[in-house]
Amino acid sequence: MIDNHPVQVRLIVRSERSRWNNLMERYHYLGYRGFVGVQLRHVATYRNQWIALLGWSAASLKNDHRDRWSQL
Repeated sequence: MIDNHPVQVRLIVRSERSRWNNLMERYHYLGYRGFVGVQLRHVATYRNQWIALLGWSAASLKNDHRDRWSQL
């Protein structure tokens, strides 16, 4: 808690998706090319200001490099 105002983490709503994507593309050091498959996007807020973005997506079902490595 900062200044008696909690930092909150929540799922974004559909109308915030474009903003989330644009901010990730602009500020992430690798850029942002989108997620594949099932995905979750969260935002951390402090005093109703976005302070952090979090995102997860499902792993690829097939990935030749990973699959060959795991069989070693």
